[in-house]
Amino acid sequence: MGAFNPVNGPVFVDGAQPGDTLQVDILRIENPEWGWTGLFPGFGLLADEFPEPALKIWKLEPEGFAWFDEKKNIKVPLGPFAGEMGVEQKTGALSTVPPYHMGGNINTRHITVGSTLFLPVCGPLVCSSCPWDPWSNGLCEGEERANVQ
Repeated sequence: MGAFNPVNGPVFVDGAQPGDTLQVDILRIENPEWGWTGLFPGFGLLADEFPEPALKIWKLEPEGFAWFDEKKNIKVPLGPFAGEMGVEQKTGALSTVPPYHMGGNINTRHITVGSTLFLPVCGPLVCSSCPWDPWSNGLCEGEERANVQ
C-alpha cells in the first residue's frame, strides 16, 4: 500500500531551512465530478468487520453533496479537506500511509479552506496535498485540487 497513496509535489520553498516552521494556508479546495471509496481486505480500522473487497463510486455535485443513491434521493454532505500534507524528510522516501512528525497522511477534516497548518522544516521541499472528502466518518478519494500559500 506504500505506493498506492501518492502525493503531489515536491514543491521548492525558497529560503526554507531546517529548523524553520512552514505556515501553509488552505485557500481553496475544488471537488472533481466523482470520487471513490474502497474496502481492502486486511487493511484499515474495521478490517475484521469487512473481510470482502468493495468499491463505491460517488457522483459529487458542485452544490456540496455526493449521491449515495440518486434513484432513492439519498445525499451525503461534502467536506473537502487536505488529507495529506507534509514536508521533506531527511531520511528519504517514506510510505504515505501513516502520519509523521513532519505531516504526511494527517487525515483531519479540520485542515480545510480557511485553516492554517504549521509544519517543521526538515529541508527546502514541501510535498503538496492529496485532498479528500469525508462523509459518515469515511473518506472519498478523487482528483480534488487545492490552492495553498
